[in-house]
Amino acid sequence: MTNNKATLVDRDLQNQFGFVGAGLAPQVIYREVQTVDVAVTLSAFMGIKPPSGSAGVPLEEVVAK
Repeated sequence: MTNNKATLVDRDLQNQFGFVGAGLAPQVIYREVQTVDVAVTLSAFMGIKPPSGSAGVPLEEVVAK
């Protein structure tokens, strides 16, 4: 950051996700998470196959029970 202005990478490329459901404890995950992880995470949480061609990885913080 320079001149108190955030750069494109600093602010605009950050993703924020929220997962709400029974058995999910509130938490903040401080690591890289990509949008392609959402579908496979939801699939793993529901115990079903991920969509064909999915490229993400399930967020263990969400699917661990």
